[in-house]
This record gives sequence, structure tokens and C-alpha cells, in this order.
Amino acid sequence: MGETNNRMKSFILLLCFALALSPLYGDSTEPSGEIDTTGNKEYICGTYFGGIGCHSCEDVAKIIIDELFEQYPQLVLIVYELEEEPANAEVIGKYSKRYRVGFMVPILIFNKKVKGAGGKVLKSKCKEMIKQFESNKCPLADGEVPFDELDISSLPGKPQLWMKDRILIKEGKSEIDNRILHKLLTTDSVYEVVKKIKYKEVKPENNQLVDKLSYRKAIRIDGWLFQWEPYYRSEQTEK
Repeated sequence: MGETNNRMKSFILLLCFALALSPLYGDSTEPSGEIDTTGNKEYICGTYFGGIGCHSCEDVAKIIIDELFEQYPQLVLIVYELEEEPANAEVIGKYSKRYRVGFMVPILIFNKKVKGAGGKVLKSKCKEMIKQFESNKCPLADGEVPFDELDISSLPGKPQLWMKDRILIKEGKSEIDNRILHKLLTTDSVYEVVKKIKYKEVKPENNQLVDKLSYRKAIRIDGWLFQWEPYYRSEQTEK
């Protein structure tokens, strides 16, 4: 308990700068019912904020992984974990200022009109939010851009990108070709892409936001960790 409190105090201190950038807009944000069909014709892109140890963040993340990615294979999320990634404190401050969502995680943003914050809101509304889109640009801290034009390496903080059955996690500085990162996320055959690039096979790590979710395959490539073939650890135990 003491360790958790210390981590939380550290995170709150790191948020000071972010809070100075933006007022607190309330403890939850109801998603709008307005239709928005702008954006890239192929992908529905959004941004999600959550934190380790936040049960409602995990509940919403499981809905996204188990249901939304199944129903919407063109969905891609830029994900920021806040509890153990201090580099993301400034990022949420900028998003809060632009999209007026406050700081109460979980937070899911598609654009300035279609957004939601708070576990109760998102658990009941996230499925309705995404139904509004055939496509959507990626909501960034400084604007919106179609996913296929997104410079993944330039994303601020320590982002993760979730898509279908795979996850891409920024670990440090990178000079990798942006096209390779896009291809890893969007290809129908990960192995065809992997065999053409330099990588190091590593032990998979558990998903930060979903406690029992892990991956069967993982590689490290120039500042990024890429994992695919997800499974719940309880499932493997049963086999």
C-alpha cells in the first residue's frame, strides 16, 4: 500500500505541469450523439488513456480488446498509460486542454465532439461511440491526422498503438522507418514483414492495462517493442 501511495504521489507531482496547462473540466464527459464521418477512409483512429491499478480502465480496455477490435478490424488506438509512465503526464495535459476531457481515467477520444471519460460512462457508451464512424482521423494533442499519414515515431511521451491482435510500444529513441511501424500494425501477415527487418526476439510482456492478457510473440526493433497473438493467461493454463 505504501509503495502504491508513493507512486501515486509521484504521478500527481508530475501532473502539476499538465494541470497548469488546462483547467479541470469535471469528473466525467458524456459522449456526444453527433455523427462525424470525416477522416481516413480505411481506419477508425482514437486515443485512450488509462492506468495500471485502475479497475475501470481495465474493464474498458477489455471491452475494446475483446469486442471492439473484433467488430471493427479497422480500429486503431493510440494508448497512454499514466501510472507508471511519467512521460505521459504532459501528454494528458495537452489532450485535456484541446479536447476538454479533464483528467479522470479512463478516457476515450475520437474527436472534440465524440469523447468520454470515467469508467461508468465508457463501459456503457464506448460501443455507441464507435458506431458513429466509418472512418476517423487520429486525435492528437495538436490536431488530427489520418492514420496512414501518422508519423508514429514522433508521437509524444511513451505511447502504445493497439490494433486487432497486436500491440506496438514505444520504449525509447528510434530511427526506424515509419513505414515499417505502419506495416507491422496493418499487415495480414506479420511474419512476412518481420523476416525483412532487423529485430531481436524477446520474451513477451503482459499488457499493462489488462492484467491477464499476454502475447505469444514479441520482438524488439530500434526503440519499439512489438507483440502479437494475444491470449489470456488463464486460457493457456487450461490447455
